[in-house]
Amino acid sequence: MRRRALEWIPAAALCAAAVLDAARAQEGAAAGDPGPSAPQVRLRLAEERDRSESTPADAAGWSRLGEERMLRYRQTLDVRYVSEAREAFEKAAGLDPDSA
Repeated sequence: MRRRALEWIPAAALCAAAVLDAARAQEGAAAGDPGPSAPQVRLRLAEERDRSESTPADAAGWSRLGEERMLRYRQTLDVRYVSEAREAFEKAAGLDPDSA
């Protein structure tokens, strides 16, 4: 029961991070820094996904993939990217706890 109760903590932390990242992105856009364009993020996301699949033991690659998925979430507000980012960060943490 305790394990099940603790399972929500990483998801809650990731959701909180997503909300804070979205707020920071809006602040940056308001300050004249729109961040990377949607096509740039889609391209980087595809590159990181391919790189992570070809080198699955690279914790830093999985962490970068998670970051790109969070960027894509901020652009689209599609919550699917949050769960995909969580999976990537969990893989990174499983390979190297200091990487995620």
